[in-house]
Amino acid sequence: MLFRSEVFRPGHRQPILLARNSQALYLMQRVRDEAHRFAVTFHQQVRAKRQVGSRLDHIDGVGPKRKKALMVRFGSLAGIRTAESLRAQGFEGEIVLAGDELHRPYDRPPLSKEFLLGGREPDDLRLDATAPADLTWRLGSPATALDPERRVVTFADGGQETYDRLVLACGTTPIVPAGLDVGLDGVHLLRTLDDAAALRSDLDAGPRHVVVLGAGFIGAELASTCRARGLAVTLVDASPLPLARPLGAEVAGRLLDLHRADGVDFRLGVAASSLTAEAGRVTGLELADGTHLAADLVVVAIGVRPA
Repeated sequence: MLFRSEVFRPGHRQPILLARNSQALYLMQRVRDEAHRFAVTFHQQVRAKRQVGSRLDHIDGVGPKRKKALMVRFGSLAGIRTAESLRAQGFEGEIVLAGDELHRPYDRPPLSKEFLLGGREPDDLRLDATAPADLTWRLGSPATALDPERRVVTFADGGQETYDRLVLACGTTPIVPAGLDVGLDGVHLLRTLDDAAALRSDLDAGPRHVVVLGAGFIGAELASTCRARGLAVTLVDASPLPLARPLGAEVAGRLLDLHRADGVDFRLGVAASSLTAEAGRVTGLELADGTHLAADLVVVAIGVRPA
C-alpha cells in the first residue's frame, strides 16, 4: 500500500479515518499547499531584502522614524511577511494593516480540508503570532476610495488613513456564474474563514446530497472532504477532464479515477444553468443539458478573479 489508512489531525490524538483513495488526494493536496507556501514566503523574503530598504529609506525627505506604511486588504500571509520584512530592514515608522475581514491574517489552504473536517480551529490558523507587536490593525471595513495626490485612503465606515507609502494587495474574489443565486440558504462560496465556518456548520447538519460546482483544486478538495465525512457528493465541471491544464491529462485522469473509486459522482463537460429552491433554500442544480441534480447543499468553486 502507498498510504496508511489514517491521518492524524493536528493537535488531536484520534485519527481521521479516510478511504485510501481519498487519502491519496488529501496527501497530494497537502504537498501542493506546502510547496506553494514555501515558494511564496521565499519570494517575498528575497524581494523584501532587495527592494524594501531602498524604496522606504527616503520618502519626500521624510526620515524613516516619521514615515507611515499603509497596507490595504492584507488578509493572509502577504501582510504579515511584508510587515516582518519592513521591521527586519530597519523601517521604524507606523505600519497599518487594513483588511476587509474582522479576522487578523490567517492560513487559507486548510479551509477546504482540515478546518472542514474539524481538525483545525480558527486559533490554529492565525498567522500573527510572530508579527511585530507594534502593528496598527484596521479591520472589518473595506477600502472604497483612494486619493493618490493627498495620499489618503477612505473606508466604508467613513474613516480615512493617510500614508507615505501604500501597498495594495487586493487578492481575489470567487467567480459566480450568471444566473446562480448564491444568496439562497444552503449555497456557499469558499474564500474566507467566515465562509468556511458557515459551510462547516451546514456539513455538520448532515446534508443528504452535496453538489460542488467546479472541479479545480478547491472543488476536488471539497469533494474529498465530503467523502471523508461520509456524505454523498457530486462534482460538476464544464471541462471534460478537470485539472488537465495545470497537471496534464495523465495525472488529471488518475486523480479522476481516485475520486470515482472513493465514491464521488461526476458530471463533466456540462455547465450549470440555474439553482432550484423552495422557501428560500436550495433544492438542486439545473445543468445546461436539462439534467436536474437534487441537492440540499451546493458549493460554488469554479475559480476566482482579481478583486
